[in-house]
Amino acid sequence: MTLQAPERAQEIHLFPLLVKEFPTMAKSYRENLSALSTFGTENPYICWYEDDSGNLFFRFNLDMPALFILSEPLSRFQAYKRYIIPINEERKFYADLGLIPAYFANLNRVSCINLWGTQASRFFAPYSQPLRGEEDIVWRLDPEASGPAQFSSMNFILKQKSIENEIPAPIRNALSDYFKYAFWSFPRPGFGCNAHVIHSRESIKHILKVAKSLYFINRIHEPRMERLAPYYSAWVQRVELGTINRRGEFITFWTYVARDVVQKIKDEVAAEDYGKLLINGLVYEFKDKVDRPSGGLRLLSVVADFLPTDVDVFKSLAGLSAVERFHLDPETLGPIGSVSDLRAQVERRYSHFERRIPYTVSLFDRIGRPFEFIIDELFPLLVKDGHLVFFVHPIILSALLKLGMECVIQEKDTVALVNFIRLLEKLRAERRGRVRFTDEAEYFRKLGIDFPSLLSVLVSTICGIQLSKLLCKHF
Repeated sequence: MTLQAPERAQEIHLFPLLVKEFPTMAKSYRENLSALSTFGTENPYICWYEDDSGNLFFRFNLDMPALFILSEPLSRFQAYKRYIIPINEERKFYADLGLIPAYFANLNRVSCINLWGTQASRFFAPYSQPLRGEEDIVWRLDPEASGPAQFSSMNFILKQKSIENEIPAPIRNALSDYFKYAFWSFPRPGFGCNAHVIHSRESIKHILKVAKSLYFINRIHEPRMERLAPYYSAWVQRVELGTINRRGEFITFWTYVARDVVQKIKDEVAAEDYGKLLINGLVYEFKDKVDRPSGGLRLLSVVADFLPTDVDVFKSLAGLSAVERFHLDPETLGPIGSVSDLRAQVERRYSHFERRIPYTVSLFDRIGRPFEFIIDELFPLLVKDGHLVFFVHPIILSALLKLGMECVIQEKDTVALVNFIRLLEKLRAERRGRVRFTDEAEYFRKLGIDFPSLLSVLVSTICGIQLSKLLCKHF
């Protein structure tokens, strides 16, 4: 469905700022949106808005629980603004606006949560200090009929009137694993790679682009004073990183490194062993209007994990390979091939890392069926049915919560997950009337879930997975 853009929509005010202050980004955004719209017009949960030049943005209604991870490192660039909203030429009022980068599991990407008014002031209140602890914060926003949360193509979330609810511990733990092992973001030019815009009403301060991969630490420089902006200098540390691309080539680049990351490295690794360290981490790249003598500004912000053993490395490479296979097949909603195919791809990747880092001996070296052990360790991200492997997209966690079936995760019920994914595949390929009488639908009926309720969740899940794939390809 395509509508004229409402005057008060946040995107209406944001896009002209993007054109004025970051014209290359604005052009890229519009091109990406045009490419995505070619494939996403039939998604019933997407509402397109246009201006005189065509589609300007879309909103995606979140009719299932929206799941987020926030943490001090991941969300360190949160911003709190007094946002001026004019009523007419003579009158205006001020609203609080909070912008919080977070991992958005439903679409498996980093997005910006936008909070308004009392929601923003409560989140940023000094006494609440919501991000000061060491543990990640996990949010669940359940839909409300009068105003479900919405995702915007400009990569922010509007909470609207959605309701905050608790998340069961097994789902919380699964979300952390999805962020570590299923979320990967590789740099590419333009408005992509999970870009989010930090802004006020008058200007865009900077655009943050997220890259997440496996990085080697080549060297940590000593702290030094650098000019980061025309009138701002600070003590910073640089780190030279290396990563291996899909062709097995070793690529090096530098970033600034956050003080908490430096401290963690020094606490856990001897100085002479820095070169042997492999990090499952995230790099923020700043796009702003500052001309820096040393080039662009990048920060190694999140360390998801240090990888000292081959088990840790195999889990990361298995997750990375599974997600890649999932996105390379435009049709699949879960099946990613055989166990042997996935194992071969992981072993090819592993050989590039094995030559560089001498991993410590672990239980992994001494057990039988080692790759099946890795698949079991990655539950619910990966599940196996016979010789086939399924990637369980994180939106399925939302579907389980909607159906009241979160016990599937606690009990490690692979049968339920496989049946759910097979139903997704059949619903896309067959008439709904025929799907009702499949063995998989009968499985859920015996669990007390009637077909109309199940069908609604299946359709929402398919639409979410399809949008997630389109965003990964075009944004």
